[in-house]
Amino acid sequence: MITTEETFVGSDTATVLGGSLVIRSKLNKGDRAADLIFEFRDGLILEKNFMDLRFNEASKKLVPILEVLWWGGCAVMIGLRVWLVLAGSPIAQVDRLELHRSASDDSGFYSLRFLEIDSVLIGVYEGGVVAVSNAGKIIWHRQKHWDDELLCVDGDRLVFLAENGRRFALDCGSGKDVVLG
Repeated sequence: MITTEETFVGSDTATVLGGSLVIRSKLNKGDRAADLIFEFRDGLILEKNFMDLRFNEASKKLVPILEVLWWGGCAVMIGLRVWLVLAGSPIAQVDRLELHRSASDDSGFYSLRFLEIDSVLIGVYEGGVVAVSNAGKIIWHRQKHWDDELLCVDGDRLVFLAENGRRFALDCGSGKDVVLG
């Protein structure tokens, strides 16, 4: 399994990830998600309500936490309802992925798992499944029910178990349904 790393992202000073990616946060009122600001090609990109807040024991306050997955030449910034897939060094491309999540979701039920299959990054989360190429492009993105469970990878397909006990499969390369025999 591929794991992510968590980084505190301050609003007063910039955080540098991977030696070159400069990011900052902007706190919103109360316990609302923090905005993410990052430098990209002589400009700034702002993603509203991107990062969750967690209690920091040292400062005794809520702080923005960014989850990042470094994979090949890509960085996947994992937000509450959006992923940003950055590729190149320096960054030459950003793919933005809207997740199958809504603002009314309880983020305490969010789940995420990454796998690598034939040089493709597969992300499985409670609302969907996504495939990313090693060039940092989103290949496909499919919605799934929150409690569909990934059972296994069988060759070039992902096999899931639905709540009703039915099994279904998705082709890893295309994301299309595969008939199970």
